[in-house]
Amino acid sequence: MLKLALAFSLATVFVLSSAEAGEFKSGSSSNGDRTEESFIPNFAIGGSYLSWTGDSDFSNGGGSVSQYEFGVEANAPILMREGFRLTAGVKYRYNQLDFTAAPFPLGNNTFDLHRVDVPFNIWKDINRKWKMWIRLQPGWYSDFETMTSDDFILTSLALLSYQLNQSTKVAVGAFYSRDLGEERVLPAIGVIFEPDPHWSLALTFPRC
Repeated sequence: MLKLALAFSLATVFVLSSAEAGEFKSGSSSNGDRTEESFIPNFAIGGSYLSWTGDSDFSNGGGSVSQYEFGVEANAPILMREGFRLTAGVKYRYNQLDFTAAPFPLGNNTFDLHRVDVPFNIWKDINRKWKMWIRLQPGWYSDFETMTSDDFILTSLALLSYQLNQSTKVAVGAFYSRDLGEERVLPAIGVIFEPDPHWSLALTFPRC
């Protein structure tokens, strides 16, 4: 386990205006008024971020590692109808891991890792209370020096959201990924409770 290290990050995101987003919104609107927390998010037209973490020692004292990360993404609507939308995009992430005096085989090596994803999202209003969100995200994780079928990874999410009453929403679904080298299917569950316009409690897993 790495010890806590100082991290610097910079991010920019451009989100659809609330008029275009309809009911798929969360956070704050452009005029500063609070909008509702939602399981069904806005999609970002474009965004980027930069993150850097200084040397962090391994807990056993055997060396350290520093990391630089950069990411950029763009999304576009493919089909927009009343209560239905389909979007597609592309995401790129670059990681540089710099090891110092680390155990074999890491040693003093530097690794450049690339990740390219092509996310497809479907949002559907089933009725006034039920909403659905499906994401299919094929991707390639590689150092681009050698590429095999193992570099292809599919991440997917299926989520149903239900408006239980005026102040409470619940959601249930499943999340699938192989980004850690083995297949994982995790439950996606959540509750959003808004007792009044000034308070909101959101308990969701995973947070997408």
